[in-house]
Amino acid sequence: MPQPFKIVSGFFFLLSVISGSFCQAQGAGSSLLRKQWKVDGVTREALVYLPSSPPAKGAPVLFVFHGHGGTMGFSARANYERLWPEAVIIYPQGLPISGHLVDKEGVKAGWQFSEGEVGDRDLKFFDAMLASAVKEYHGNPKNVFTTGHSNGARFSQLLWAARGEQLRATAASASSALNLVRTMKPKPYLQITGENDPLVPFRLQKASFNALLRVNGCSSEGRVEKHFSDGDVTAYSSNANAPTLLFQHHGTHTMPTEGPQVMVDFFKKCVLP
Repeated sequence: MPQPFKIVSGFFFLLSVISGSFCQAQGAGSSLLRKQWKVDGVTREALVYLPSSPPAKGAPVLFVFHGHGGTMGFSARANYERLWPEAVIIYPQGLPISGHLVDKEGVKAGWQFSEGEVGDRDLKFFDAMLASAVKEYHGNPKNVFTTGHSNGARFSQLLWAARGEQLRATAASASSALNLVRTMKPKPYLQITGENDPLVPFRLQKASFNALLRVNGCSSEGRVEKHFSDGDVTAYSSNANAPTLLFQHHGTHTMPTEGPQVMVDFFKKCVLP
């Protein structure tokens, strides 16, 4: 029997979801399907939004990874499908894993930090989801995008490093990719960084961003593209066809309210015909 995810006053209430259930995201004007995959004998799952009328050439595909201790339902509260109804949106669920910043015991769900960790279970999970997105969900393999917050952002950056040839563009909020840079090739990129982040220090995130500017063949000088009350979005041109944005806000280890919209606007500009 289907079990719903309901949005009430902006919050999800999980009502005993079961395998293969159909999840109604009421209030968002959309429906999320609960999908499962077997990866190395382990059942993995995600909430998936499918556009009602995908383009003949295939829909863009967006993966949204939750932070350490988060859930796919929590990620889905951002309603990316409302911002980008033409795209396939996938909210994957992580597994318990030791965190690099919190939860050293590995009680809470998250994502691998580096290639080779935990048998690359999350990279393999991404491969399985992407195969389904292309073969079953009418996704366009030329327009695959990833994003996430904190540990989910780090995994999005790891995908750039380890699966970059399969991605059109990526975005990350509250994370650093410094030790991944050596294996990255130019890729359109958006970084969201809080100036008062107590978990991933601003100086570390800014150093990571500066390194990625060099990967993307960008100058160190950008221009402010958008101004919000809590920060600015600065654009950096690239000589490697890899436009790069920095949304630097005055907050902490959080995603600013405007973050999802800024991400989707950026991704839409990167879509290939």
